[in-house]
Amino acid sequence: MSNLHLLIKSMNQSEKRYFKLFSGSFAKDQSEYLRLFDAIDACGEDEYDEKKLQKDLKIKYFPPTKKYLFENVLKALMAYHTEKK
Repeated sequence: MSNLHLLIKSMNQSEKRYFKLFSGSFAKDQSEYLRLFDAIDACGEDEYDEKKLQKDLKIKYFPPTKKYLFENVLKALMAYHTEKK
């Protein structure tokens, strides 16, 4: 399991919805990292296989896409919880 997988799995439905809305306002080409988000979210706790995801999603630059997704999930969560106060 990766930190990204654990982070996405720890999010509730409201946070995931907010992330998708949040990412739509900042991303130029959001398709790859949103597909990765959805694929990781669909994985079970013991089903996460990074090499299989990379092969299935055909993401050319997987490590930078994964890093970009992780950073944007964190930004979205910070914004979400700041707005909730």
